[in-house]
Amino acid sequence: MLECPAELRGLHAHDLNPTYLYSYWLTIYFIVYALLCLALQTSGKSVGWLSNFNPYPTIMMGTFVQLLFFVIGAQAMPIYFILGVSVWKLLLILSTILILPIDWSPVTILCNLAVLGCYFGYMIWWHKINPIDLYACIETNPDYYPATASEFIRIRFGY
Repeated sequence: MLECPAELRGLHAHDLNPTYLYSYWLTIYFIVYALLCLALQTSGKSVGWLSNFNPYPTIMMGTFVQLLFFVIGAQAMPIYFILGVSVWKLLLILSTILILPIDWSPVTILCNLAVLGCYFGYMIWWHKINPIDLYACIETNPDYYPATASEFIRIRFGY
């Protein structure tokens, strides 16, 4: 079972920079990729090498990992969090299925792993935080979550 290290205990949602969460990276990755492909296609150019960065594998695997987090942290997570994240992930998956081609090629998987590597590098070397420990604290700490859904949304979007 995951255990929160001492230096991260007592973590609250308002203490957390949203860029610490891979879900934000993944959503931005999807949006940037889709917009770049759309811009290239509308200008009559081929997507070409950009197709290697198709975020399809990461989104599918990330959703599976999120389901595991729901199981691991079921006692700590409020229902509004589970429902909110489920809707977010469902919309991301539906958008991915409808917009992006299915691509499980080795090059695409390596490019997606490179994005994950950038995230781990950002967290470990820039912020000195192990992402596994961070998620262990978030998923198992009932004090992390604000009392209401509206407060959680306000904190997540920085206003």
